[in-house]
Amino acid sequence: MGKKDKGLDAATLLAKQEFETAFQDRDVHKAHTAYEAMLQHKLISADLHGRMLLLLSQAIGCEKDDKPSQTSSSPSITAPPSTPSTPSTSNLDELVAATEKVFQNCLHLGPPPKENIYSHVMRIMAQAGNHERALVLLDEMVKVKSIVPKLRSFTPLLALFASRGDVAACQNTFSQMEASGLHPGEVDFAHLITAMIVKGDLSDPQNVLEQISTRFPILTTQTLIDALKRLFDAISYVHSECSIKTPSGTCSVTQQNLLPIPPSPEKVSQLLHLTQRLVLENARNRTNSARDFGIFQKSVEESYRNVDVIIDGANVGHYKQNWGMGAFSHRQIDEVVKFWEGKGKRVVVVLHEKWCVREVDLTVTKKKRIALPQLSVTPVAPDTTQQQQNVETTTGPNENVPQVDEIEDYSEEDNGEEEIEQTEQSTAVVHDDSAVSGTLKRKVGVMDTVDDEALRNEIVEYINQWSERGVLLRVPPRNNDDWYWLYLALFVSQHNPNLRVVTNDQLRDHHWQMLAPQPFIQWKERHITTYDIVCIGEPHLDRHSCRYILRFVPPCRFTSVSQKGANGFWYFPMLVGEGREVDKLIVDEDEGVRYEVPRYQWLVAQY
Repeated sequence: MGKKDKGLDAATLLAKQEFETAFQDRDVHKAHTAYEAMLQHKLISADLHGRMLLLLSQAIGCEKDDKPSQTSSSPSITAPPSTPSTPSTSNLDELVAATEKVFQNCLHLGPPPKENIYSHVMRIMAQAGNHERALVLLDEMVKVKSIVPKLRSFTPLLALFASRGDVAACQNTFSQMEASGLHPGEVDFAHLITAMIVKGDLSDPQNVLEQISTRFPILTTQTLIDALKRLFDAISYVHSECSIKTPSGTCSVTQQNLLPIPPSPEKVSQLLHLTQRLVLENARNRTNSARDFGIFQKSVEESYRNVDVIIDGANVGHYKQNWGMGAFSHRQIDEVVKFWEGKGKRVVVVLHEKWCVREVDLTVTKKKRIALPQLSVTPVAPDTTQQQQNVETTTGPNENVPQVDEIEDYSEEDNGEEEIEQTEQSTAVVHDDSAVSGTLKRKVGVMDTVDDEALRNEIVEYINQWSERGVLLRVPPRNNDDWYWLYLALFVSQHNPNLRVVTNDQLRDHHWQMLAPQPFIQWKERHITTYDIVCIGEPHLDRHSCRYILRFVPPCRFTSVSQKGANGFWYFPMLVGEGREVDKLIVDEDEGVRYEVPRYQWLVAQY
């Protein structure tokens, strides 16, 4: 007996136990009898009404989720252990009447019905074919009770209209959804397509395909994929599933190259705003950060609109320093700066203030990243309770260094993409961000084996040279440099579509925090240039004799989003089903380059 059951008399406790047993067994009739008994014993709750409606909705086949079913040893309201069979027509009126009775109980006995109760009842009415009653409930919920609906409030109606081939009703429901601040989902568009096919209204399929490609850059629901295939069959489009070759973007079926599609200016503006919130809401000292970031924004707007290349200075300075004698390398940053300046590009290095002072401690330590929360709908105060922790590990220097003594360069193509010249002695490698986000704490290192004073003079010289040339953009203390260069890059990309951001940071935590993954992924695919630096020599013994080989991997020439190609082809990337995975490392033998790009199967069709 649980704590909540203490004080209940035997009859009330028996009714509750019978309801629980019936709910687990999916016995809607026994559950309803126990439900009525619990009401008589004044054991009333919103949870009780909701669970009874859930059973009723399942009993008439309303629980048709597009997600794969999952079994659980402990049944719950949202994930029952078994699925009931759809009742016969003779039982339908009885179940609908029981639904109305539960709803009236909510109205008169309480608690007052909320969105979940209304949505359950509307689902049942729609499944029973009574769309008039469902629409009355929807109107009452929104206009009378001022309850905000959810997508699940509309989807059952769309399913009913689709089965009847009522395209106009589906489109009207879409308008109602958007008027409520909701955007139709993939399942909703699948219902619209079904309605078109049932009615035979296939005069303008291009309009629906345009909407789907715009709203859903990647298809994640099998229901919509199957609906698209049925639509293609109905309008005699030739379609198949295929793969896309990286980095060229060549389709294995059509032999066409997919297009690079950046996020819209509106989406980039939203990302810019979200990045500003990342800075301010997660700052340790919110007041100082607001002041510092305001100064930074003004500087960016006044002086950095025409930047060509942004370098993540900390990422480059830490690169390949995760070994016992490793140390933050200003020399590596300077080599990257000189490479891009040599190509006539305006370069900006974003570097934290701590790396710009003479007394900098070059002993770099790998720090455990703090798990930051997603951005809230409204700004919240930053959480300062978590502390960073140092983690010590052991590793060695990079082995099998290629013996090449010149800097590799690009060759420019007509389309503006840089190609990488490869040699038999070298291979370009893209390291993940875990290897460059920090380096290892050491006991003996570069500062112990070279002239400390000379090295610090070199650091001052680098900083002064970059500052004099307008290359250096400093990040104030107690601020995250990633957020600063990200804001700068988003701002500049609004004015320069060919902007390159040199970093190996995959920024996975940022797009998770901003709750805007797809536009952010699109933006990264268009602007992030990864790199490899090979040092020939032993910098911890004689840094002046070292030579550096630089290699850069430009963005792929296409974007992994739904799009319309030449000659009437449509391309839709799919992220569901066997063999359709994302965030996998693709090793492309073309020029020996490794690209970490999403791997999708694609649905391609031609009219």
